[in-house]
Amino acid sequence: MFGIPHVFEIWIFVGLGVMTILFLMSGMARLYRKAGPHEALIVYGLGGTRVVKGHGTLVFPMVQICRELSLELMATGSLHQAGRGSHGRSGRPDQGQVRPGVHLDRGGTIPDQD
Repeated sequence: MFGIPHVFEIWIFVGLGVMTILFLMSGMARLYRKAGPHEALIVYGLGGTRVVKGHGTLVFPMVQICRELSLELMATGSLHQAGRGSHGRSGRPDQGQVRPGVHLDRGGTIPDQD
């Protein structure tokens, strides 16, 4: 073709083909998002909304948005603990009732107010 032997032309095209495939695989790897075992990915945009749990998906920027959502249980305080009334208060300020402007000292008690 350009004065290059035919064998070298083949290797040049093979090398360019391999580089093109590696470039495309690199681009696809950047678009791939994976959800962990206790996570969900919410993907919305072009193509509708879908929830992905436990595996991965391709997310195309500018046309799709991906949000991560944790599926782990969160601990919350119970209002009906031992010694508390129906409103979650014990009546004693040193046991859970918060008063504005009062800070606990290092011993965990409310300082005297004079």
